[in-house]
Amino acid sequence: MAGSSIDSSAPTTHEPAASSADRATQASDVVVLPQKPPGAIAFTFQVRSTGALYRVIPARHPDQPRFWCFWFYRCLRSGSIDPFERPRTDNRQLQREALAEAAREMRDDLDGWLSQADNRALRAWILGIASEAAALRDT
Repeated sequence: MAGSSIDSSAPTTHEPAASSADRATQASDVVVLPQKPPGAIAFTFQVRSTGALYRVIPARHPDQPRFWCFWFYRCLRSGSIDPFERPRTDNRQLQREALAEAAREMRDDLDGWLSQADNRALRAWILGIASEAAALRDT
């Protein structure tokens, strides 16, 4: 029928709508924003629930300067780094040659990477989960 507003791609079965809790577990908590320039090691991501922006930048490890790690900076709404927020590191000790691959792995599944046991405190800080961050500090 020409001019019909019926969506033929819509499902014909009537299944219960997913609850907000189900949708939260189906969607990732963070989304990596398009890179400028493409292929750069540093990248920016946004927390879906709060809109908070973070910038991930490789830099020398603070305790082992011969190694590299990734620094996570909270950003202002403008996208510039918040000068009043202390950045966090991922504490890995990487060779410079491994940075591009490590960044690609993070970008490809940042939510999964943040869910790893070694990154729980970082995830809690990023998502603003105060109780989880406090519990990890106390252990």
